Amino acid sequence: MSSSGSSRLWVGPLLLILVIALIYIFSLMPNTPPPRELTPLIDDAHHVRTFRLGDHEITESFDDLKVDVPPELLSSSCLNGGFLNETDGACICLHLYTGTHCEIPICSKFGRYSEKEGRCVCEGDYVGDHCESRCHGWINQTTGG
Repeated sequence: MSSSGSSRLWVGPLLLILVIALIYIFSLMPNTPPPRELTPLIDDAHHVRTFRLGDHEITESFDDLKVDVPPELLSSSCLNGGFLNETDGACICLHLYTGTHCEIPICSKFGRYSEKEGRCVCEGDYVGDHCESRCHGWINQTTGG
């Protein structure tokens, strides 16, 4: 048997090993859709995050709690800046809200959500819709100002 004939004998087993390795690698890949939570594209020192959902770009600013969502993604069923996922029709909530329709505020560590009151109840001298600000003065308990 010639040396070129014996080297061809390795091609079949080598291809078989390669196919088995590829099947194994592909079996490790997840087959579930990505989570509904969006991953920020930008998170800079100005507290601005930009998310991408398909062809749409959503910008969230934490300095003034403003959220810029393209009008075509807004839905009357999604509240507090949440927007409709065009794929499954579910609301995608931004950073400060949760719930089926983004109706439940997420309280900071200085508050807790009260179902009875439908809002965050703040501890000590913390104020705000999410108990995110510390007050260094007098608070009017009636108006919150």
